[in-house]
Amino acid sequence: MSDGFLKTLRRGTEEAFFAKESERLRQQLQDAKLGDAAQAGSSPTPEAAAPRGSAGIDEDSAALFLAPLVLMAWADGSVSEAERSLFLRAVEEAEPAQGSLGRSLAGWLDDKPGHDLFADWRSRVLAHCATMSPDVKAAFRERIMGNARDMATAAGGFLGLGAVSAAEKAALARLDDVLSD
Repeated sequence: MSDGFLKTLRRGTEEAFFAKESERLRQQLQDAKLGDAAQAGSSPTPEAAAPRGSAGIDEDSAALFLAPLVLMAWADGSVSEAERSLFLRAVEEAEPAQGSLGRSLAGWLDDKPGHDLFADWRSRVLAHCATMSPDVKAAFRERIMGNARDMATAAGGFLGLGAVSAAEKAALARLDDVLSD
């Protein structure tokens, strides 16, 4: 068997796991919100029951993988065409049929998102990681960090020198700190 086939098979297995895990956590959150509303004697609106964060990231596994790319693209203060292209390819891989989440995040490549994006992503990642086995968490971390490193090097540099700026290195460290908790 070729390495490419095994890599594709592993990636598909990871995607299926994370999709199932996201749905389980989404359902738990929605059940908790509905339960809280019932105890308070009110009926929740669809918006109140929807698992959304302040930055607009839902608990979809695609957002967990795409938000770090947005953060990395903006790390040095601007988004290059190479970074935009890499992000759009990642969106297509993450949700080829829907694209709605990717279009939402792609808008963040035009206007720099606020600090709430990182905080929202961090809280959701920590919640997901708390339910993972060490092996799954390691694969999750490696995938996010690998994609983030790809984004950091996308803009290039001159002859490979300075390909990752100091700001991008700092952003990579912030992401890694979250994933290492």
